[in-house]
Amino acid sequence: MLQEAQHHNGVQSVSEDRPIIQTTLYDLIAAVNETLNPNEDRIVTAIVMDLLNTGNARRVNRQGITVKEKLPC
Repeated sequence: MLQEAQHHNGVQSVSEDRPIIQTTLYDLIAAVNETLNPNEDRIVTAIVMDLLNTGNARRVNRQGITVKEKLPC
C-alpha cells in the first residue's frame, strides 16, 4: 500500500509502508555485513551511507529528534 509522506523539508513523496526499527549504527553495519558475501565487506560503508543519504535510515539524537545534516560521502 502506498501513502504520501511529508518530509521535514516540506517535500512530499510516495513511499511504501515499512516497519520502523530503532537500532544503533553499529548494529545497522553488522546487519548489512551479515547479508553480504565475505569478499564484499568493502561495500558495507557505501550501503550504509546510501541508506542514510536516501532517507531509508535516519540518524536521531538521544531525544529521538532527526539529525538533519547530511553525512560526507
